[in-house]
Amino acid sequence: MEMDQIRPGYVIFTDWCALMTSDGTTHVLAGNSTQQGYREGIGGEARFDKITGFAQISEKTCSSS
Repeated sequence: MEMDQIRPGYVIFTDWCALMTSDGTTHVLAGNSTQQGYREGIGGEARFDKITGFAQISEKTCSSS
């Protein structure tokens, strides 16, 4: 579990099969908490089996002159 870098006040956590965020109400970011497996996909279409860790990656936009 760690603080969400994009949404202040939210935390990101996993329940083994899904990556979720919550501020009191839980929202699935990727995977499905009731279906294990291995499948690439976006959001709920992805499948995971026993997520043991994750890392947030922040992207910063740079403008060039």
